[in-house]
Amino acid sequence: MGQRIIWVGAAGSTTGFGIIRSLSAAFGERVRLIGADTNPPHLVAASVFAHASEQVPPAAAPDFLARLLERWEAHGVDTYIPVHDGEILAAARAREQGLLPAGVAVLAPSLRAVSQCNDKIATCAALRAAGIVTPDTVLLGEAQWREGGWLRKQRSGVGSIGVQLLRTPAELAAAQQAGGDYVVQTPCLSGETTIDTFKSRHSGYFRAVARERLEIKAGVCSKARLYPDPELAALAEAVADAMELRGAFNVQVMRDSAGRWSVIDVNPRTGGATSMCNLLGIQFAAANAADLWGEPVEHLLPALAGERHVVRQPTDFLTQ
Repeated sequence: MGQRIIWVGAAGSTTGFGIIRSLSAAFGERVRLIGADTNPPHLVAASVFAHASEQVPPAAAPDFLARLLERWEAHGVDTYIPVHDGEILAAARAREQGLLPAGVAVLAPSLRAVSQCNDKIATCAALRAAGIVTPDTVLLGEAQWREGGWLRKQRSGVGSIGVQLLRTPAELAAAQQAGGDYVVQTPCLSGETTIDTFKSRHSGYFRAVARERLEIKAGVCSKARLYPDPELAALAEAVADAMELRGAFNVQVMRDSAGRWSVIDVNPRTGGATSMCNLLGIQFAAANAADLWGEPVEHLLPALAGERHVVRQPTDFLTQ
């Protein structure tokens, strides 16, 4: 196969930056990387590592798809990696509706799987149907007061945007009066652990790495403990099967009041800190692309032998 021409969305995000760096390191001259973002290239750090950069409208804009198709043809794109949750949903929907060129492989789960992941009510229903522990999740407007309070979250939000602990009946009532598209969940007790996960679309090959989040900055993990954990790996594979997820994705878990691991979120993509695994030779983003192309992935996802720590420090880039 000749050189792959890969369009990476949300290149200005931490996740997009990590994907571009990962693909460049893993595949070298086998790939040509086009970084796309709503910001101009000189305001996108990933433009330093991409072979070309494009400014595009937001995924919700009416001309988003037309702009992509126009630029894909100009670049000869054969692989599309949407990154932002809204863009992943738009890409999965466009693929299902037959709106994307047949020659462009789209690195996104099925529309059904993406829609479930993006809706916390649907996520809870799918996980509980499979017997997987997850917090009680109800629409904000339907919630009754419970001892211990509620954690308010956006129904389809990402990160910590809109999260609020409702400690009293008065706080719950005030949140309900304010309205909005929110859910409430039973709070968990422990710090959060992310399970970076991969399950092949073809062979069923599976790999998971637990990543305990020791420090968070701007919603992204900046210090982490990475370690192998058979219990969490089994949990992540159960989530993959329950939600029909294949390729690379991540599962976020916390301990509940009973001490059980409880799944608090499922993201149908790699995370902003998944690239921490690259330092250990475990390349989730590269394996995701290789698996999409029908290539072997085992060499990209070796087993993690023991516990390791990874920290991040900001770096400056001259873009113009």
